[in-house]
Amino acid sequence: MPHIVVTGLGKREFDDDRITGMERVMAAACMAVNQLGVMEKDVSFFFPSDPSITSSEVPVIIFV
Repeated sequence: MPHIVVTGLGKREFDDDRITGMERVMAAACMAVNQLGVMEKDVSFFFPSDPSITSSEVPVIIFV
C-alpha cells in the first residue's frame, strides 16, 4: 500500500483546510499510475505539521 508522507506543512495549510484538497489530488495521481494498481482504499496519508515552515513549496514523498 502506498503511504504518502507530506513534510514541510506549516500552520497555514491546516488553518486553510488545504489538506482535503491535497489528499484528493495525490490519491488521483497515485491511481493514475496504472503499474501501481492502486485503488482509493489503498492510499494512506500522514500530514505532520511544522509551524515554523512558511514556504509554499511542500515536498511529497510516496512510499510504495
